[in-house]
Amino acid sequence: MTRSGAGVPISCTGGTPFAVYWLGRGVRARPGLPSPVRRTPMKILFWLSLVYILYAYAGYPLALWIWARVRPRPVAKAAPAAEPLVTAVVAARNEERNIGKRIENLLSQTYPPRKLEIVVVSDGSTDGTERVVEEYAARETAHIERGGERFPRLRLARIPESRGKPNALNTGVGLAHGEIVVFADARQAFDPGAVRELVGNFADPAVGSVSGELAFYDRPGAGVKTEIGLYWKIEKWIRKTEGLVHSIAGATGAIYAIRRELFERIPDETILDDVYVPMKIVCRGYRNVFDERAIARDEFSMNLPVERRRKVRTLLGNYQLLRLMPELSSPAGNPIFFQFFSHKIARLFVPFFFIALFVSSIFVPGPVYRLALLTSLAFLLCAPLPLLFHLGHPERCLEIMMTPHLTSPMAMFGFVYAWYLMAVLLLELWFDYRRDFVVWSQTEPGLRGIIYRLFTVGVMDVSEEAVRLDERLGRILTIIGIPSAFLLHGYVGFIFGSVKANPWWGNVLMPIIFIFSAIVSGMALCVFLYMTINWGRRTPQNVPCLDAMAMFLFYALVVDASIEALDWIHRLYAADESIHILKTLASGKLFYTLLVGQAFFGTLVPLLALGSVQLFRRRIPVLWRERLYFLSSVLILLGVFAMRWNVVIGGQLFSKSLRGFTSYKMEAAGHEGWFMALFLMVLPFIILTVLLKYFLPIKHVLPHEEAPPAPPAAPAGAAS
Repeated sequence: MTRSGAGVPISCTGGTPFAVYWLGRGVRARPGLPSPVRRTPMKILFWLSLVYILYAYAGYPLALWIWARVRPRPVAKAAPAAEPLVTAVVAARNEERNIGKRIENLLSQTYPPRKLEIVVVSDGSTDGTERVVEEYAARETAHIERGGERFPRLRLARIPESRGKPNALNTGVGLAHGEIVVFADARQAFDPGAVRELVGNFADPAVGSVSGELAFYDRPGAGVKTEIGLYWKIEKWIRKTEGLVHSIAGATGAIYAIRRELFERIPDETILDDVYVPMKIVCRGYRNVFDERAIARDEFSMNLPVERRRKVRTLLGNYQLLRLMPELSSPAGNPIFFQFFSHKIARLFVPFFFIALFVSSIFVPGPVYRLALLTSLAFLLCAPLPLLFHLGHPERCLEIMMTPHLTSPMAMFGFVYAWYLMAVLLLELWFDYRRDFVVWSQTEPGLRGIIYRLFTVGVMDVSEEAVRLDERLGRILTIIGIPSAFLLHGYVGFIFGSVKANPWWGNVLMPIIFIFSAIVSGMALCVFLYMTINWGRRTPQNVPCLDAMAMFLFYALVVDASIEALDWIHRLYAADESIHILKTLASGKLFYTLLVGQAFFGTLVPLLALGSVQLFRRRIPVLWRERLYFLSSVLILLGVFAMRWNVVIGGQLFSKSLRGFTSYKMEAAGHEGWFMALFLMVLPFIILTVLLKYFLPIKHVLPHEEAPPAPPAAPAGAAS
């Protein structure tokens, strides 16, 4: 098959250049100031954030593995001489379709029937759940015995109005006669020996609660587990290892057991009862262990909205636990504070440390501020051209920039673009240049002076008060501009990740990848242009400025490379069906652009080059540092371009159904051909050359030269 598309122009002029403008916001310094002082606090914040993130996902499992090897505490599990009485509590609401199978599954356990009590709590069910339970209870002839008294083996507890699962569990435990209480959900099914496996752990008097394993299957009753990827395998390994050293931080809600005497009433508002109950027991000095042989089975859910809500609920529940159980946040009150913090809490704060990591890596020295602004303007002016050429109706391109349309993602992109260009970038440029426009309009002869006078818009006041007002307004625009830049880059990633719905693009990390790759390419472009302009004008490089820019470029590249690696790891963890297609492309048609261009030359080589400078800066001569900076910036730009190529072109090399490959042939002429793509790549540099000639003369590139003297201050509000 042959497929053509509109992706090439986007890949040539897409999100990469936009970040240049935003990167220039790091320090609002006037041209001519000395090179900035190294920002040690930002550097410390960056590395602390990076170390924290790495610890949460890699350091803790490694530390846990070492701990389990050095000081293991295996559970003294054994088959008890006399099986204790066990009560299985099932909380159900409107589970008419599942409750019958659930009861049959519990009745078929290999644990002695007269030692296994079943209590089903109907939490305000309005369907036939209670009727089904009553029918099974009427047919069940076995009884349990306690203290010489006999009780029905299967009982129903009714709650007239739904009050939530915690209240249902409280009710069920209150009716339980067993020494051990097993909690079960209505949907899952236990393996025949699951209850016996759970109970065997209580032979160890130090054990207060036991969690089983939740295994997923393609369909109920299937004999083969669904391959859900490495994530669940790693999570299972962490729980098993935590139980080996002391206790796990929580339990599997579908299958866990406790000593009834240790149960404490669950607050009605509790979201994660399967963490609250075991952690209460752990805080009383008992262990909460994991038994992988006690298995509950469930069907693998492909309902993404449901899974998303479940994940959000779990996340909120972890935050809620800190309020319901303040002792968890104290090493004195929580015997497994290290495990609980590392496994449950550390991940909650990872997004905030990502933000800190991001913020600490965006500060760029003052001498490149105006260069970044002008570069961004040059590329931003060219950004809508691919869309304009593709539509074939230029008036439609302009219309979508002025008329937001909530049902059209592309129209909203036009509005976001117009806001960023006109309401943020152009205004900040004007406030930053207004004083210079006034000076140049009175010192430059001929047509150039007239143009500068027009740019003043009649505002000729250059008093200190007026200049301070310009700076204050510029700072306000900076505050507005940074989230606007996030929105613009993230929206481009959203269009690729959501609207196109291609397996290569359609993942939650795509907007973040676009943002960070744009930041990295913007920084690299700043370094490249700054050095190229200085060489072209035969002026010496500002080495301290280059050192600072290269340092932050290295930090940003580390973050960008980590997120792109997480994208691939996420696909591997989730065992995404598309990963096999992507592996085939990576070893075939995209070998040179993906592995060689993007991964090796575009990421690994610059990381090693910039990292070596950070480690051995004092030992590397200035000339070699400059060469490494320039080479790294060029390779990074090529690597980001290769990334865009792989995403846009590579995403069109296989069918959306993942059932076959396609071919993409790019024409030479036409509005989506090679010539047009090359023209769109060169055009921003032509515009930038003109802007640099008129708005960044050589005296503004050399930081040691003085700016032209200001004319006498005119009265406030005076106009020519």
